[in-house]
Amino acid sequence: MSTSEKHPYPPCWNPGCVPEVPCCLPATPKFTWPELRGVDGQTAKATIEKENPVVTGVIKSPGDAPFGDICCNRVVIHVDNGGVVKSIPMVG
Repeated sequence: MSTSEKHPYPPCWNPGCVPEVPCCLPATPKFTWPELRGVDGQTAKATIEKENPVVTGVIKSPGDAPFGDICCNRVVIHVDNGGVVKSIPMVG
């Protein structure tokens, strides 16, 4: 995958990453958004998808099942019960 090519999510795109090897990092132009902690989840999703067009933001609410995989075309956005981002969104 080139840095400008989007692999739609779903399905998960993973070039062989495992938790110990963060291989998604060189394949994406931006991979963390610490500035979005405390922001509305929908606003965070729009910002992420604008700043890194090769990923899709996925909002996860409290109680949602965790993902069991690493996807280089997905950013997980964990929100609280009020829909506010509670941790730093990152590719994976």
